[in-house]
Amino acid sequence: MITVNDNTIEITASYFFGHGQGITAYQKDLLSDMFGTIYNNQKIIVNAFDGENIERSGFLDYLLWACQEFNIPFKSVTIITPNATLTSEFNISIVPLTIFYSAKTYLVGSFQRNIDAKFVGVLIGKFNPNRFRLIYELDSAFPNDNFLIFHPSPTLVKQFYNNINGIYTKELSWLESKKFDVDLIYSDTLNTNAVNWQDSYSSYHNIWDKFDIEIIAETDTNTNYWFTEKTGRCLATGKPFLLLAGTGSLKTLQDFGFKTFNEVLDESYDNEKSSIRRINKIILSLMELYQSSNRNNKINRMYEIAQHNITLYNKKYVHT
Repeated sequence: MITVNDNTIEITASYFFGHGQGITAYQKDLLSDMFGTIYNNQKIIVNAFDGENIERSGFLDYLLWACQEFNIPFKSVTIITPNATLTSEFNISIVPLTIFYSAKTYLVGSFQRNIDAKFVGVLIGKFNPNRFRLIYELDSAFPNDNFLIFHPSPTLVKQFYNNINGIYTKELSWLESKKFDVDLIYSDTLNTNAVNWQDSYSSYHNIWDKFDIEIIAETDTNTNYWFTEKTGRCLATGKPFLLLAGTGSLKTLQDFGFKTFNEVLDESYDNEKSSIRRINKIILSLMELYQSSNRNNKINRMYEIAQHNITLYNKKYVHT
């Protein structure tokens, strides 16, 4: 969305690219047409407050080019973002992630542990290759002790890999035969392709007690500052977790004041630069915990640590 008046041009970054995707040539042409025809020394405000990765998407590079092309002073541009590490010629306004404030509004039901819970769970609402790799490796490592929800259509996944010959046959064969778990909200189909974030919160109580530890498969595994309801629901309900997100994401949560679980398991996966290496180290970390002679005590300790996150979440993100 773009809103223009005599004083400002306000641009909603998410309008120009989806999460994890790049700005297209058509979208660049649209912006260039706008700057070339209606720009008249207005202030430019870019709202990337939902966590859009404007660097990786190419949006930031385009904006730098446009300012030079259309004689727009860098300091007349303000980017509103939760990315506290973003450096740019533009003005940067740091805001908190609003998604965390929504958890208590949409979370319903009770969250009590179940002694029959599986060891680990992953909840996938939308396909990407990293998430597919994660659930395949997790089911291979813990075939009888996992809880996996996977909503994307198997047909969509197979189409994605259709032009890659000679590999991924094992993974696609596994997908064809795997019976996934359900969350009751979307229980009749695996063809949802995406899960509404409000439903992600409101259905969480249906499956919270089905597994002891969650692997959060964040939407963008290349950023360490953008967290969605996937992370928010674990923090708000005291669910122990590992985090598949950008390098240093656990460190960012710690900087927010939340506690992670390095007292119990190896969190060095957070330092890995590539997603595949993070996934491999996440699996190794879980295997070490799984094979521990005092596994139950360690998992209990993780739940004790997670109580701190509930307290901090309620203090910072719940308005009274």
